[in-house]
Parts: sequence; C-alpha cells; structure tokens
Amino acid sequence: MKKYNFVILTVLCLFTKALLAEFTVSAETERTVFMYLDYKTIKSYYSNLGVYEKYFPNLDSVKAKDSLESIWSYRLDYPLSPVLMVNFDMVKQTDNDSTLVFEAKPGGRDYLYWRAIFSPYSLTQTNVKIYIKARITRDKGSDIHMLAGLFGEEVVCSKMKKELSNELTTFLDSSSHDLYNRARNISNTK
Repeated sequence: MKKYNFVILTVLCLFTKALLAEFTVSAETERTVFMYLDYKTIKSYYSNLGVYEKYFPNLDSVKAKDSLESIWSYRLDYPLSPVLMVNFDMVKQTDNDSTLVFEAKPGGRDYLYWRAIFSPYSLTQTNVKIYIKARITRDKGSDIHMLAGLFGEEVVCSKMKKELSNELTTFLDSSSHDLYNRARNISNTK
C-alpha cells in the first residue's frame, strides 16, 4: 500500500508541476509558391498590412502604428479552452528590394517573425518563399489550453506547427488569388 501511495503522490507532484510550470509553445513553417507576376508587384502587394489581416486565418487585426511599426493580434482558439488573444508588437524591416521582414520587437514574452523572399525567375515570373516563426510563453500550460500541461510542450508545439502551416497555405492561396485578380483588372483597364 505504501508503494502505491508513493506512486500516486509522485504522479500528483508531476501533474501539479506540469500545470504550474512556465509553458512555451513554438512553431515554424515555410512555403514557396511560383507566381506569374513580376516581383516588384508582388512585394508591393505583400507590403500592405491589410493583406495579412484579410487573408491570414486567426490574425484578427493588423494595426499600423506608423510606417514601420504595427500591432498584429493573433487568436488561439482551441476546443475546450477560452480564446487567447496574443498581440505582437511588430517592426517592418526590409533587407533589400526582394525581401520583406516583419519581426516582433525584442524583449517580449511572445515572438513572431515573418520573412518573404521574392526571387525573380523572369520579368513576369517570381518565386515567393514565406517563412514564419512564432513563440508564445505563458506562466502555465493551462493559460494556453486547460490540458496543455498534461499533453506537454512537444505535443502542443506539433499541433501549433500543423495549424500554422495550414494557415500559411490558406493565406497564400487566398492572397495570391486576390493579387492575380487585381493584376488582371489593371491590365484590362489599359
């Protein structure tokens, strides 16, 4: 009986620690698409913050503070858990003509990095590669999901990576469709 009490006590201690320890989930994903437009048109389109708010799932709002800084509000909505809104204080950084980078300001608990590289293949064809890295830290796993502490960071990170990958695919499909429609409308008016 003492052996079982020890096992139960050990399990309860581990369970309590899992529920109360700082909890960090992170994920990164990358997608490349080929577009039949010139890279300057594509980069100009993706420099517009409204594109992200309109087409990236669970990105509820993107509000410009000035020409370089913005607040991106991302919604984590898991079953059996209240909605968690995460705000990223972002800075737009352009490395060169063919790269667009948005990165969270340093020092925050949460982090988001968004990089798009526009590689011209020809005058009217461009490879677009988007890379996203996200990290969300809370005081305990249950702040993210009531069962996160039990599942562990690895399981939750795997789920987050899958969701982020799906969201990026949806974003690229929807936004590129809009971009092609805009380009077609411009060429039809000429």
